Amino acid sequence: MSNGSGGVYMDEELKKGYPFTSNHFVQISQAQYDSIAPMIQVGSNSWWVTYTCADYARDIFYQATGIYLDVDDYLGIETPRELARSIGN
Repeated sequence: MSNGSGGVYMDEELKKGYPFTSNHFVQISQAQYDSIAPMIQVGSNSWWVTYTCADYARDIFYQATGIYLDVDDYLGIETPRELARSIGN
């Protein structure tokens, strides 16, 4: 959930008690972190049926690591479910 200024400030899924089903950890350098810090700070106020939280996560992960995760589910709509499948839940 965005605070209106673009920054993400609340994880509604955790608040609702949804469990984590997938994890994917990659150690990154300070330079890699510095390249994504502005993206994290700005966040995204553009959630839409064609640009979801899965797109946002994929884009930041790709920027930091160069690893592209497939998040396209049915009909080309990106979903957290497909992100989980992509990282191998």
